[in-house]
Amino acid sequence: MYPEEMSAFIKSHKNQLKGRDIEAVIDIRKNPQLTRVKFDNAKSIYEMWDKYGNYYTFKAKPIDEMER
Repeated sequence: MYPEEMSAFIKSHKNQLKGRDIEAVIDIRKNPQLTRVKFDNAKSIYEMWDKYGNYYTFKAKPIDEMER
């Protein structure tokens, strides 16, 4: 994904991603522009940075909410 696409994708999901959506966004093979991916387990928040200076953040949707 290009940086603009990644931002739009995260925003379209109201900054809350689940399962395969998370995998698609954090996969550095598909998104080689990413330079760092960090997960805060206590808050269930991902933070990502890319080589263009962009910063992305989103919350991992709890498993019990994935079916809803």
